[in-house]
Amino acid sequence: MRKSRILSSVMALALIVTSVCIPAGTTSSAKKAALSKKKLSINVGETKVIKVKNSKKTAKVTWKSTDSKIVKIVKKTSKGKKASATVQGIAEGKTVVKAVYKIGKKKTNLKCTVTVKASEVQKPTTTAPSATTPAASAKPGTSVTPSATNTPAQATDVPQPTKEATPKPTRTPRPTAGPTATPTPAPKLTNPYKVDLSAAGLAVGENGGVVSYNAETKTLDSTMGNLNGFIVKNPIKENIEKYSYVEITYELEGGDVNLYHADASMEGDGAGQDAAGWHAEIKLNQYDYGKDVKITYGDDGTDTFTGGYLKAFKIFNFGDETTIKIKDITFYQVEK
Repeated sequence: MRKSRILSSVMALALIVTSVCIPAGTTSSAKKAALSKKKLSINVGETKVIKVKNSKKTAKVTWKSTDSKIVKIVKKTSKGKKASATVQGIAEGKTVVKAVYKIGKKKTNLKCTVTVKASEVQKPTTTAPSATTPAASAKPGTSVTPSATNTPAQATDVPQPTKEATPKPTRTPRPTAGPTATPTPAPKLTNPYKVDLSAAGLAVGENGGVVSYNAETKTLDSTMGNLNGFIVKNPIKENIEKYSYVEITYELEGGDVNLYHADASMEGDGAGQDAAGWHAEIKLNQYDYGKDVKITYGDDGTDTFTGGYLKAFKIFNFGDETTIKIKDITFYQVEK
């Protein structure tokens, strides 16, 4: 009996030791958060995703490209285990995408070095038309003769006569398209009306969005969460129907933000997804973050504006929380 009791005690002690050791081993093997890639190579125009490995549910990640002229973050998720950033190559070069991984008060800095190379697909596309055009204009007769005499079996000789014929009709529409496109980006704007950004009731929040005038910076400021935005009304009282263009200068820190314009058919504050009068969006994430950007937009005849003028514009965020500063708003008439 005594031996039996001793044996039972030894076995119980072994079980206790084993149960204590297992958690210790598990704790020591806990993995730290890290980016899925420390180095990344992409082409101009190409997009790739950088993820945070071993991210916890309570984590929050802040993403930033140190040079948005080389690499731009076009989409990002900042919370939990799905934290990631979609980056796009803008121009040849090398820069760093940084991620600040935060749990509670503890922060960890993560980074990925991104190298952007020239797109191999774009080069031949650009070269082909320019090579064909000189061939047709410099000596079209000569290019046909060597093709038939020297290398009749070459695949390049078969398209050459076809390409020579193609640029000739193509050149005719190009001058036609030129005059049509010229007035669109640079219409002759007259009678500028500079908006007083401090005017009461100029801007209203939409879907929980908040916008206010900053007296120190003299800007309209808004911090927008996901699906937040604000609407700015055209404050012109006299001859508003003549003001068909607006020029907006702003600085945006990030997010997935769109700009919308409303015509005369807008009712009330124009709030709501199905509100009347709103036109197709302009995606602001195609422009630089953290810098002054100026957009000029209006009724150029390609999109029908009821009443022929702008009644309001809307800024709306579909991405992570971001801030925007509206620095100038000027409405214009167009000289016809």
